[in-house]
Amino acid sequence: MKMSKRLLAIAVILALLVSLGASAFAEEARYQTTRAFLEAVADVDGFQCEVMDVVEADGENFEMVRVKYSGDISAYESNVQLLFSEDCAEVRIDLYNLISFSEEKLSDVFKAVNLLNSMPTCVKYYVDTSDNTVTASVFQILCEEDPAELTMMALGATIGYTDAAYEVLQEYAA
Repeated sequence: MKMSKRLLAIAVILALLVSLGASAFAEEARYQTTRAFLEAVADVDGFQCEVMDVVEADGENFEMVRVKYSGDISAYESNVQLLFSEDCAEVRIDLYNLISFSEEKLSDVFKAVNLLNSMPTCVKYYVDTSDNTVTASVFQILCEEDPAELTMMALGATIGYTDAAYEVLQEYAA
């Protein structure tokens, strides 16, 4: 019941965000999909967006947007990075540092992450042993008609599923 209320609250907040007017950040964006997303969100209800430079990853260009959120949207604060592809066909959403954990809990965290990844969701979880953290990731294919709505739906799903995952992972947090 708690999870369904949280998902409903996230859906309502995201619906409000999609209906917002143009953001000043949208002018900084080079890609159409990035601009559309930034026009849909602008420093509302705990969301803060910052456009980063176009970055090259795996030989392709991506435009990076960082989003920070906290408060009513989630039980914890996380750094979200959205990578919009140059061809405007996709966005990858990463939520970094869901938890930090001690080296002694590595085995338990691997088991928890494997359990989470066995569930049928669009979110995949990764253990980063370089800094002992867990990251959530979603890959969303976009269409020309409404990339902002698709991105917001993917972001909402990522936050919702990750809130549930956080309840599983928090016992291992340092």
